[in-house]
Amino acid sequence: MPIQAFLLLPEQDEVFINIGDTPEDFKGVFDQIIQISDVIHKNQDIDLWYDSKNLSVFLEQIKNLFDNDQYLLKPTMLLKTKLEKVSRDWRDRSKQDREYNYFIWLFDTKSAKEDNNTLAEITERIFCYKTGKYLLLNICQSIKTNKKQIITFKDRDAPSYLPNFINIEFVSDADELLIWLKKTDVSNWIFLEGNRFRKTKFHQQGAVVYQDITTKQYWYLDNLHKDHYEVFDAQRNHIGIADLQGNIDKTRKVAGRKM
Repeated sequence: MPIQAFLLLPEQDEVFINIGDTPEDFKGVFDQIIQISDVIHKNQDIDLWYDSKNLSVFLEQIKNLFDNDQYLLKPTMLLKTKLEKVSRDWRDRSKQDREYNYFIWLFDTKSAKEDNNTLAEITERIFCYKTGKYLLLNICQSIKTNKKQIITFKDRDAPSYLPNFINIEFVSDADELLIWLKKTDVSNWIFLEGNRFRKTKFHQQGAVVYQDITTKQYWYLDNLHKDHYEVFDAQRNHIGIADLQGNIDKTRKVAGRKM
């Protein structure tokens, strides 16, 4: 099952204040979101979800903050188009149980705050699909916490006891996402870092084939063992295999093999 990544955009005034006070500051946030979506779009092992309601609130806040500044109109349209192209609105496939309330556990005050939006959706999906892997893209610390995870739970009423907690991992920008992917042993992380590879239309063993932009070599993950990449030259002749760190071993070349 692919990793399920959920985008959460800022809505609270205090988060907007921390971002900055110029249109350029917020264009930087737009660029960061697009960079994150590009990283995820390159990887067939990750599904990206967004919340159409959250996106609308985020963009409306910015529109009001800068009185519909012309400088942000093009980035706004680009962001909306990008998300609609590479991600899905989880509200179209919501899993939340309407008989329950969902809560975030606040460590500082040792209390619970109700949240029936993106965090609630992740919480319910973890309950439904316990073997899946989930990640919150907590843009600009939309939910501020000094912990490495956000703790949630669900119950019919605000509880007087502590039920089973759900730990939701999160990252706040593209750099943290790449670090998380490496630590999570996502085998395709090498294709996501920087601009070394481009995605091609080809598939091998059910895996997407990538091309090294400089050398024109073709790479894909061996889907049987998932512990190495098969590497071919620009003419699609096999030249060897590479480990998950990207080191090519040409002694493992299979003569006569073509992609």
